[in-house]
Amino acid sequence: MTSVLPPSPPTPARPAKQNFWITLPGLVTIVVVLAMAAVSVWAGAKASRARAAEMLVDVASCDYAGDRVTVGLRVKNTGATKRSAHIEVEYLDEDGGRIDRASITARDVAPGGTARLEESTQLDAPAATGTCRVAAVR
Repeated sequence: MTSVLPPSPPTPARPAKQNFWITLPGLVTIVVVLAMAAVSVWAGAKASRARAAEMLVDVASCDYAGDRVTVGLRVKNTGATKRSAHIEVEYLDEDGGRIDRASITARDVAPGGTARLEESTQLDAPAATGTCRVAAVR
C-alpha cells in the first residue's frame, strides 16, 4: 500500500508591491522637488529684475516719416559689471494707441557707460505723428 500525503495548504500570496510615486514618501518627494523648482524660478526672476533695474533706458528721439518710424535710445548701465539689455519699444499713434512693437538689444554696456542705439521699423499703416516709449527692459 502506498501512502498518499494530504495536499499541502496553499502558500499565502504576497501582496503586490506598491508603486513608489503613490506612497507617502513618493508624494513627499514630488512636493519637495516642485517646491525647489518654484524657489529656483522665483530667485532667478528676482535676480533678472535686479539686473534690468541697473539699466536705465531713455528715448532720445522718435521720428515718424510716413510708414517708417525711427527711435533713438540711450542706455546707461548703473551697475558694477558689464551688462546687456533687451529693450522692447512701443510705437503709439497720436491718441496713445499702440501701432507696433519692436525690440533691440544693447550688448556689453560697460559699468557707468552709456550706449546709443537706433531702431527703425516699417509700419503697416502710415502715421504722420506719434510717440515712442520703452515698454520693457530685460
